[in-house]
Amino acid sequence: ESARTFYSTGVLGAAATAGIAGLATVAAFLLTAEGSNLRPLALLAGALAANRVLYSSLGNILRAEEKSARFTLVNVGGRAATIATILLLFALWKPDLQIYFLGTVVIEFGIVALLTALLARRGLVRPAAFDSSLFRSMVAFGLPMVAYETLVVALDSSDRFLIRSYLGGNPLGYYAAAYTICIYI
Repeated sequence: ESARTFYSTGVLGAAATAGIAGLATVAAFLLTAEGSNLRPLALLAGALAANRVLYSSLGNILRAEEKSARFTLVNVGGRAATIATILLLFALWKPDLQIYFLGTVVIEFGIVALLTALLARRGLVRPAAFDSSLFRSMVAFGLPMVAYETLVVALDSSDRFLIRSYLGGNPLGYYAAAYTICIYI
């Protein structure tokens, strides 16, 4: 029962947090000067942000369960599948930032759905087992790590402001896609 409470609180809490992260990402995109031009991209970025929250939470569960082979397969296989999907979509459709996000969202959503289904099949995620007190403790524990990750991403992405300023939005999109693919490789 304690395992069910822990898993349910972690996964359902992550799902709620994912929804907030997705909506915040969409709002951030739409509040930019080019917001009306970025609506399709904003929706994909919001879906990706939401998915990443769940992806991280489910990956942490694999770590906690000491399922290192599955964790490695999910991360390496997921990145390889993402790269293959993006390159295939680029070759068959068009090299475009929306296509890049679409390929990433599709693969990562599939992984999240699979990992969630595996937990649900084991009977470990049930809404009635959600514990709000435990969730508050999880959030308090995780907030410093969220701050750290946010700062790392901000520092790592700061070059993109210069690239956009000097070269424009399209070259920045190509740079960001190539940079991410290289990191995945």
